[in-house]
Amino acid sequence: MTRKDPRPRPSDDLPFAVRVGETDALWETASRARTPRHLLVTPVRLHRRNVKRRLREAARPRSEFAFARLVDVARDLAGAARKETDAEPTTETLDRIDRLALTRRVLRDEAFPSEPLARVVGAPAADHAERIERARTSLGMVTGYHPDRLDALRAVAEETGGAAGDDARDLLEGLVALQAALGERADAAVSETELLRVATRHLAATPAVWEAAYPEIETLSVAGVSMLTATVEDFLRTVSVRTAVDVSLYLRAGSGPAIADQLRRADAAFDPGVDVS
Repeated sequence: MTRKDPRPRPSDDLPFAVRVGETDALWETASRARTPRHLLVTPVRLHRRNVKRRLREAARPRSEFAFARLVDVARDLAGAARKETDAEPTTETLDRIDRLALTRRVLRDEAFPSEPLARVVGAPAADHAERIERARTSLGMVTGYHPDRLDALRAVAEETGGAAGDDARDLLEGLVALQAALGERADAAVSETELLRVATRHLAATPAVWEAAYPEIETLSVAGVSMLTATVEDFLRTVSVRTAVDVSLYLRAGSGPAIADQLRRADAAFDPGVDVS
């Protein structure tokens, strides 16, 4: 495989292409292939079925494509990391029921500092586990629990001041502590999102992980996302910079412009996949 120029495109200063409202481009150039060379990643199977339907309607071959969800890719890369490195990353994830049960156990543990969370959601914090889990998930979407992004939020909370600033600091520190505790106690990745962070971290450190998982893939396209999380952004940047694969993010015409603008303003000058857990 010929290594592509790793330098960001001068038009948008991103290492991967962002295509807004251009989903048709996915199948317009589709051609027959003996083995799939284009990995098409979607959040859920519904999007995959839609793409397959459009390929049929356009009378284009499917043999060029391999289809996967983000969690499938994360598992493949984590599995490859177990073979290519001395690390033994998990390939399993907790489901929501197990995650909530573990969250309640952590919050009830006297050794865990639950007071900051209790000041925000009410005491005892364990009685509000579902609300806390939603907040933990939301914080992860914005920050990926990366220390630098968390520091940026801490600075915002400090600037806010007053009761709102106090609540923001308590919630932030409580959720960060919870994320770390869940990571320490879980025997699997806390969520599918965390598994993608694990995979991204190993890919960034050992690019051969990608070749081991996807030796024939030349193009990666991610489509069907209505909002872009920090973890997915870091994954796209890592594949773009650390491998020879051409990467494209396909966005919807409605939500795409805002996401594209967010990407172009983002500061990605830190280690991808790193988190507090």
